[in-house]
Formats: sequence, C-alpha cells, structure tokens
Amino acid sequence: MVAAEFVKASDRLKGASDRLKYDHPPSCSPNHGKSLDFNIMSKLTFASLSFKSLRQFVRLEEQDGTTHPWTQVDDMALTEMEQHRVQAIQNSIVNEPVHLMNEATIWARAIYPLLMLAERGSIRAWGEVSLNAVYPRFELDGIADGVLGKSVGGRVRSPYLVVLETKRGIEGQNPTVQLYGQLLAAAWLNWQQNQRDPQEIFGCYTIADS
Repeated sequence: MVAAEFVKASDRLKGASDRLKYDHPPSCSPNHGKSLDFNIMSKLTFASLSFKSLRQFVRLEEQDGTTHPWTQVDDMALTEMEQHRVQAIQNSIVNEPVHLMNEATIWARAIYPLLMLAERGSIRAWGEVSLNAVYPRFELDGIADGVLGKSVGGRVRSPYLVVLETKRGIEGQNPTVQLYGQLLAAAWLNWQQNQRDPQEIFGCYTIADS
C-alpha cells in the first residue's frame, strides 16, 4: 500500500497560532544614522526556502505527528470499486524498480491516483498548483506538486491538503521546510475566501512511492 507521512500545521494570519506563528516586525532602531526599513517586501520561493529564511518571519512551534481518523487504516472500509482502484495502483508498481524511476513517473503511477481516491463532491485532486501569498513582510511563491481542494469553475479555490514530492539525488533536501512554506501560502489563500482565524490546513510529503 502506498502511504504518505502527514504533517499538520495551523497558521493565524493576524497573530499567533497553534503551530506556525507570524511575528510582527521589531521596532526600528538607528543604524549609523539611518533607520532600518522594515517595509521592504522579501520574496521567498518554495524551492529555495530554508529554516533560517523562514524563521526571519515566522515563529515555528513544531510537534511530532498526531493521530487523525484518516491514519486509522484498519478502521476504513473501501467500496468494491475503491478496492479495485487500489489494487490497480498496487499492480502498476509492485514489480517495477521504483527506486530507479523519476519523480514524474512515480507521481503518475501511484501518488496522483491515490489522491483521486479522496475526491468527494467538489473536492478534487490537482497537480502542479501555483500558490502565492502576500504577507505584510514577505511573499511566498511556488508550485505545489499536488493539492486536494474545493474546486469551482476548473480552478482550486480552497486547498485542504497540500502534497510535496520529495526530490532525490543532489536536488534532495529536507522537505519539511518547503511543506511549511506551502502550508502558509495555502492558508493565506483560504483566508482570502473565508477570513477564518486561525486557518487550519494539512499537508504531506512523499518519498518515492511512499
């Protein structure tokens, strides 16, 4: 069974939050006769994001993963059609050298078909979703590998789950900070829709076929 490690994060867009907290800029102070300008907007991209750069603007309060209903796989009941679809996904990779496949192939064979299994009503699975958020002191921009979210008119309006495909080889790095950035961007987009404070959103990253 293909699985993914889930990471939960919450963000208050106007103050503190349970897990990702936005800090107000420090007061300006003289610097060799000049005042520091905290109105300069910093642009961060998911690909280049690091814990150091993110912590300049966001206070992180990290915890180990918690249990959620969707992680209790033994209690889940699949319909006959869903069982056939899961079996087809397993059959498409069980005898394949997954460790030699590139990320795009693994995504097409396993990860995206699993996301489609979660579709309900207006909730749809999407790939290569552009996420952009403009906070008071910084901007986040980039592409999410996958998203589960409310869809209207052929576009994603409210992301609920963000999926990051971990890169391997020399491009590989800790995916957690990139996922945090994508969660912050998705939470900002949701806030534009409902102004709910705090925003709660979920994310996961995949490694190969897991």
